[in-house]
Amino acid sequence: MNVNCRYDPRIADRYLKLPVKRPVSICLPIILPGSLFFIFLAGMFEPSGDMKWVIPVARSLIQRGDLNIDEYIAEGEQIDFSVEPVRGQYYSIFPYGVSLIAVPFVFIVDRMVSSVESVRIGSGLRVVSDKGIERIAASFLMAVAALLVYWTALRRTTTIKAVVISLIFSFCTPVWSTATRALWQHGPSILLLSATLALLAYDVKNPRLVPWSGMTVAASFLMRPTNGISLAIITAFVFIRHPRKSGWFLLCLISVIGPFCIANLVIYRCILPPYYMPGRVGTFVQFPEALMGNLFSPARGLFVFSPVFLFVLPGIALLLRRGKFQMLHGCLLAIIMLHWLVISTFRHWYGGWCFGPRFFSDMVPYLVFFLIPCLDCSFSRFKNKLMYLVFWFSVMVSLFIHARGSLFWDANLWNARPVNVDQDPGRIWDWGDLQFLRGLVEPPR
Repeated sequence: MNVNCRYDPRIADRYLKLPVKRPVSICLPIILPGSLFFIFLAGMFEPSGDMKWVIPVARSLIQRGDLNIDEYIAEGEQIDFSVEPVRGQYYSIFPYGVSLIAVPFVFIVDRMVSSVESVRIGSGLRVVSDKGIERIAASFLMAVAALLVYWTALRRTTTIKAVVISLIFSFCTPVWSTATRALWQHGPSILLLSATLALLAYDVKNPRLVPWSGMTVAASFLMRPTNGISLAIITAFVFIRHPRKSGWFLLCLISVIGPFCIANLVIYRCILPPYYMPGRVGTFVQFPEALMGNLFSPARGLFVFSPVFLFVLPGIALLLRRGKFQMLHGCLLAIIMLHWLVISTFRHWYGGWCFGPRFFSDMVPYLVFFLIPCLDCSFSRFKNKLMYLVFWFSVMVSLFIHARGSLFWDANLWNARPVNVDQDPGRIWDWGDLQFLRGLVEPPR
């Protein structure tokens, strides 16, 4: 497929006929995230069993100054997979970095809201409902992430196209159908990786913001261990590409990683929590299936749920053709490829109960970055007219699919009916029972 295009700003302006005035440009950083926040908030809430302790841990930090959840576990109560005992105390097995992000939301809501619905946890203990806080936090974090994506794109294209890139990021990817539905690890991860990319790409010739990316990429590792790939490669990138900034970068990185390691030594007697241990990945029995499944499975495939990402490769080709493929692009591509390999070694590579490619959602900021050249072409003209039509068709299909996941329960109940997907993972390959069409098309009996 010919991906060459001739980009002419004059053609783009005539095509748009929507000149962006300076007052609008000034207001966009407020209007864009504000609008997205309320749209995200209006979506369907998806309870996440994995994340049920995020808010309680944040509340424990505020009220007791610790990370354990002893106050929520009754004496003699049988604990589930999400809790692990450590020297007589109970901790969530999942990364506590997400709870750190949630602290300001819990603090504000607990003090502003005096009467909320209560929910039952464990054997009779009652706490303030966490659902509202999760929805507010998840929606707010993704609205800010969308603003960061807008700023990143704005350094490389026009205002209108930067807004479009931000909207593709928000509504045509797992950001809408996964990261805004509950306070998974993926939402804070996406936010921090978006911030890292924004800082690195802000100004290549004058990288004054590069050191701060050490703080954001290190914080992303606290949210999700697979972000260790970004941490390693971006650190190498800064040391090679910006050696004069590497000292300050390292200082910012250590300011986050240092306290993280100290806290782990105090709690676990190890610099990393058990959740970060290599034993959680490295299962190669299903590796070939997982490699294909993470891209093309009808229930978990990245290109099935977000076909717009098929244009990442043409985007790379356009960068190479124009001589604009930079070292940063190479690093992002390497991170995406390694992330794909790592998540494919996980035994539950399909992500359990979720909608679409949950494990790939962390890479959305990087993937969207490679769509900017294609958007430039689509706003002027592709040499291949078919390419133009296919690009915008893929955007609309991606929007439809993630709207199904965000707004309709039926698509999420696919995980349970007719058989629990964890009990019958073969359903992941069933093209006759597409998850995003559940509720529109009757499932096979």
